[in-house]
Amino acid sequence: MEPGPQSLLIIAATVASSAIAWWVASRAGSRGHGDVVMGLLTWVAAPFVRGLWRASFHGAEKLPKPEPQEGLVIVSNHTSGLDPVLIQYLMPFKIRWLMSRNMMISGLGFLWRRLRVIPIDFNGRDRAAVRTALSGLKKGDVVGIFPEGGIARPPGQIHQFLPGVGFIVAKASAPVVLIHVSGITPARTAYGALFRRCRARVSIVDVIRYPEEAKAKTITEDLRHRLQAASGWPLHVSRTSDPEDAPVVPSEAP
Repeated sequence: MEPGPQSLLIIAATVASSAIAWWVASRAGSRGHGDVVMGLLTWVAAPFVRGLWRASFHGAEKLPKPEPQEGLVIVSNHTSGLDPVLIQYLMPFKIRWLMSRNMMISGLGFLWRRLRVIPIDFNGRDRAAVRTALSGLKKGDVVGIFPEGGIARPPGQIHQFLPGVGFIVAKASAPVVLIHVSGITPARTAYGALFRRCRARVSIVDVIRYPEEAKAKTITEDLRHRLQAASGWPLHVSRTSDPEDAPVVPSEAP
C-alpha cells in the first residue's frame, strides 16, 4: 500500500524539522562552547548585547586558554545582574559562576544546573562551594567570582574584596583574569539593569599568575588595588564592618 499525500507531507515535515533541529543544535553547540543551552541563550542575548546594552569588549588579546588541571579564575567588580551575562557573552570559553543562593530564582533550577553554577552562601563559611570551585579548576574549568560579594552600592567604587577569592586563587595556583565592568545604568534591583539602555564596557585589566608562596590575603588585596588603579574608581571604605571579620568563603583550608 503506497502512502497517501498526507503521509508524504508528514514524512517530509518530520525530515525537515529534524534537519532544522540538527542545524540549530549544532550551531548553538558551537556558539555555546559545546553546550546547546548556552548557545541558545547566547543567541537570545545577542540583540540585547548589541542593541540595548551596546557592549564593547577591550583587551581580548590578553586572554589565555584554560589549561587542564589548572583552569582560570575570572575576577570582576560587580555592578548589576547584567555583569555575568555580558562577561560570558564576550568570553571565548564557558564560565562557572559562584552565585549567591539569594540570587538564584527557584523556578530556574534546571538552568542553574545546566550552566553548572556554583551556589554559595555569602553569609557564612560555605566550604562546599569552595571545594566545588577548586575541584573544577583542577579539571580545567573557568570559575567566575565577584569578590565584592554582591552588587556594589554606592556604584562607581571598588568595594572591599572578600578573603575567599585570595584563598581560591592561592589554593588552585591558577592564573587570574581580572576584569572591570563599567557603563551599566544603575537599577534598584539586581536584574533591573537587564532592561535598561546603557553603553556597557567590559575590559580585561590583566592576567596575573601569582607565585606559589603568595598568601591568600596578599592576593586579595593585590587584586583589589589593581582593579582600583585600572578603573580610576575610589576604594570604598565601609563604616559598619571590619573586612577582617568578613565571614564569606573560608580563608582557612576547607
